[in-house]
Amino acid sequence: MRWSATVGSGPGLRRDDGSWPSGHSAQHGFTLVEMMVALLIFGMLAAAGVALFGGAVRAQGAAAARLDADAGEQRLVALLTADLAQAQARVWRGEDGGARPAFGGSNGVGAAPVLSFVRGGVTGSEAIGQSALRRVDWRVRDGRLERVAYARVDGASEGQAVVLATGVTRVTMRYRDQDWGESWQPTRADLLPRAVEMTLSRDKRPDLTIAALVGSRYP
Repeated sequence: MRWSATVGSGPGLRRDDGSWPSGHSAQHGFTLVEMMVALLIFGMLAAAGVALFGGAVRAQGAAAARLDADAGEQRLVALLTADLAQAQARVWRGEDGGARPAFGGSNGVGAAPVLSFVRGGVTGSEAIGQSALRRVDWRVRDGRLERVAYARVDGASEGQAVVLATGVTRVTMRYRDQDWGESWQPTRADLLPRAVEMTLSRDKRPDLTIAALVGSRYP
């Protein structure tokens, strides 16, 4: 059978008897099947693009959360290390006027602070017209590791707590003098431990252990 080109309503091929090939319209447009196939392909490509974009957004969010968590850990380590390095053998007095040892340390169980001591090295606007010494407490409240700084060493009321870790399920403390122990029980009120080790157990995060020397200028 021969095919011939036609001129008129549009370009195309027509049989000698004037009829069009099966499935080919006179206007040479898309058939319904072709439209459905094209829409199916477009839908598949669009779905793949949305999936790729969603995966990229989730990966970016997870990376940002991990970076924030790592930055929080670095801040915690730096602050605890700095506090302990500046610890002073200074006996202080509570709000009731009673004398307190220079360094207090618990085993991380109960309401008592895991660390309580006087630190030096306060500079800048905080030290203008005041002593360079500050008393600090490290404690665990409702799954949060908090640091509390007091405006004065003696007789000061509790200052604002700064949260340094959340989701804390357990804190394990060790204090070193001649040997390591789970609590600090000095023979004199003005003694400091040589080193402190804090281990934080947290939800959905590996344990974090921080070991630091106490009082870099302490003999």
